[in-house]
Amino acid sequence: MGNTEFYDENRANLRSSLLGSLPNSGDFNELFFRTIQQYFEGSRLLDVGTGNGYVISELLKRKLLPVISPWGIDFSQNMIDKARKNLGGNASLVLGDNFDLPFAENSFDIVTAKNVTRISFEEIFKVLKEEGYFVFREYGPKRGMGGVVDLFPERIIRPRDLSFYVEAIAAAGLEIVSKQAYEFRREYRKADVLKLVEAFPLVEGYSPEDRKLLENRLDPSVSIVSDPLLIVARRTR
Repeated sequence: MGNTEFYDENRANLRSSLLGSLPNSGDFNELFFRTIQQYFEGSRLLDVGTGNGYVISELLKRKLLPVISPWGIDFSQNMIDKARKNLGGNASLVLGDNFDLPFAENSFDIVTAKNVTRISFEEIFKVLKEEGYFVFREYGPKRGMGGVVDLFPERIIRPRDLSFYVEAIAAAGLEIVSKQAYEFRREYRKADVLKLVEAFPLVEGYSPEDRKLLENRLDPSVSIVSDPLLIVARRTR
């Protein structure tokens, strides 16, 4: 499933409205951005699957980077439009495919990826400079929504564990620097959970009948098991 197929204008708007109103990942978000700061030396950063520009926006807002020349790329025109609106002229944004990154080899000091639907680690290897770093955040088998997507066990999109990504990143030629799987719980309102499952690629072929199933199964307050992963890798040659 490509971003351009999933993130139509309605979903792009829904996703943007949700990101600022839901319980955030708290300490884990802070860890993600501090990790980027820790490994960023130089001035050129690429955020792949940038969506509405959230990662770049947070880095600029937090002033974690002393020097930054941020680039973002996404396969969805709707999300690029959102990113341009959110970031103004503070980043260079490109409509393009993560499986064919339109950048020269050895272009970036650091590449970031946060919950990206389509990603090629080989392409990331290509555009990283030697000794450049890749900071990768994703969710594990529960897709960050454990207890909800578990109702659709055969239809969860990308239910992969830490070892899957570690092996794939290493196979692309990158050296694993650190890797960690986490798990914690967050409390959501039922209405927000219903919007989340609709707004993000979590369940293949999600339908009105699936929504009715969730409406009947979920309590007004829902405890969600979140299982984020964080991997740092480096190009050494």
